Amino acid sequence: MIPDWAVEIKSRMFAGKITNQEIADYVGVRATYISTVLNGNKKLTEQGLASLKGRILDALEKIEQAREESAKIPDEDTAYDEEPRHDSALQGPG
Repeated sequence: MIPDWAVEIKSRMFAGKITNQEIADYVGVRATYISTVLNGNKKLTEQGLASLKGRILDALEKIEQAREESAKIPDEDTAYDEEPRHDSALQGPG
């Protein structure tokens, strides 16, 4: 059975389109290990589970923050688009 904490993490991963590999890269383990743990198929000591859970949550936070920051950076093509100026001195008669 999948633990409640893992369901919460998997939901956040799904919503943010975050892969096991991305989490694994931050945590320093293989993606298959992350999958095994999140699916409740790995027996860990309470201390080991608490440590891994904390590392997974930290990784998730860092990935989410990095994605939020990258979303704030304007696209190169639109970064300098401005509203057209309506300067009467530049307009012709009319």
